[in-house]
Amino acid sequence: MKHKWMGKIVSAVVGSAVLFPALSFGEVREWKSADGTKTIRGELVKQEGENVVLKREDGKVFDFPRDLLSEEDQNFLKQAASGAGGTSPNFLAAINKLEFGQTPEQVTEVLKGAPGVEGGVNKFFEARMGLNGMYFTTVAGVRYDFFFEFDDKSKLTEISLRSSPYDEGELRGKFQAAWRNMRTEIRKGLGAPAITTELPPLKEIDDNTGRSTDIWDTPSRGYYLGLGKADGGITCNFRSRRESYLKDAIEVKDKGTGKGGGVPSVIDL
Repeated sequence: MKHKWMGKIVSAVVGSAVLFPALSFGEVREWKSADGTKTIRGELVKQEGENVVLKREDGKVFDFPRDLLSEEDQNFLKQAASGAGGTSPNFLAAINKLEFGQTPEQVTEVLKGAPGVEGGVNKFFEARMGLNGMYFTTVAGVRYDFFFEFDDKSKLTEISLRSSPYDEGELRGKFQAAWRNMRTEIRKGLGAPAITTELPPLKEIDDNTGRSTDIWDTPSRGYYLGLGKADGGITCNFRSRRESYLKDAIEVKDKGTGKGGGVPSVIDL
């Protein structure tokens, strides 16, 4: 028997409950009230300050103080925020085993036999393309090729995963599904991002500018999920580099008046 969502939380909702699309950001689980008398099945959408946003199975979204939840659920939220206790997906584990400053040969040694990573070095193509596109992984049925940037001393400076191009008309269809699935998988290993936004309008994406929708900042590196244009289509991209853009002045465009305080729409990188 399903219980109604706890009255205290409904009365504590910030703003009105709204309907979100059916596409999921995370795993559906059972949540309990602090006194243990009420339950709800839903998924974690995000955490902001002392508040948590949950999406119930019927699509309604609630924003309320996390201390209205049970101790077990509050511990779960702490782990989700820090990335601790989660299972890191194979592609993220492989990326984290790579160290910036490694040579192409060292990168190859790390990726050989790494769980979830397929492919290998083709000497003919390596002479023309380096290691780019030699290795790939699959996330929720979508193939992502590994790309690498090395400095003039052949030292690794950036790692990225890139999907095949989607038709521009699929931005809100197949591409959006792939992007959401990738975001969900990354959160399993890294927790909630420091900055998160939704997809920008297609007109804001040009051929020369990559756009990041999510940024994770750690002491050793930064991670960036976003999109770009390639070969006449749009690609889903996940990158990791030593430098964190959060340590610099990042311009976040605000929707609405442009006077600040709005919802971040996109981050130019």
